Amino acid sequence: MKKLLVLASIFFAMHSFSQEYSDDLGICDYYNEFEENSTEVLYGDNVVLRKKPSKDAKALDTLRIGSEVTILKNTRQKITVNGRESNWYKVASKDGTGYIAGGLIALDAKEFNGGTYLVIAAGPNDNQKFRVRYLKDGDFYGKEGDLYTSAFQIHVSDSKGVEGITSILTIELFAEACGVDGGKTYIFNDDERLYYVMHCSEIGDGGVFWFVEELEFPVDREWGDHITYEREYGESIDEDMNCTRAIRHTVVVEWKDGALFPDVSEMDFEEE
Repeated sequence: MKKLLVLASIFFAMHSFSQEYSDDLGICDYYNEFEENSTEVLYGDNVVLRKKPSKDAKALDTLRIGSEVTILKNTRQKITVNGRESNWYKVASKDGTGYIAGGLIALDAKEFNGGTYLVIAAGPNDNQKFRVRYLKDGDFYGKEGDLYTSAFQIHVSDSKGVEGITSILTIELFAEACGVDGGKTYIFNDDERLYYVMHCSEIGDGGVFWFVEELEFPVDREWGDHITYEREYGESIDEDMNCTRAIRHTVVVEWKDGALFPDVSEMDFEEE
């Protein structure tokens, strides 16, 4: 089997670029505030439960990562955690009531393969990050990456046929305006550590241009055991005639030694 296959094609066709935005539960947001009476899960480990909403207040208890808490009140009092400003919350745990910083509470949690993925937003507003941890049997490990827009969802699947890993976490971004990246970031898990694999962009501007990257996994087709990286750049040629020009590249890659090979970020695709 060839390790590298590059296929480029230029064609004229009718093309539309759009991203579906769902209002379903499970959408995380950098600016999230937790609702009263909701049950949430701690991302932070050894989180100090305090008597008052202050980092100098008396410690009442220490809560482990993955602990459940019930939100009793949003104090609206601010504290910066992991570079991000959040609120102090009055919460109830199984051992008592007190205050914790919202930046230590997971925005979402997904159980898979006997463990739990936990995610938060971090960093200042002009450099937003996601941070994810995988918790299993009391141990955890994590990874972080850039957020190109504030709203996102996390999805967990099995290995999708990729050898050497046990699950895949996908960070799906939601673009709220033209020109904003609404792509996906892929994180691989081999039950020992998380690997930042790559971010696949999805950017468009009202039919003027579009740029889309995708990963196709072995389970997505009936042949081969490799991963396929695909990218397409397109632009409008004649808006009145709805005529467009697009260039598409396909590269066969493999998961090897904790990375995709070849490294497509170092390849020159000559799309201009």
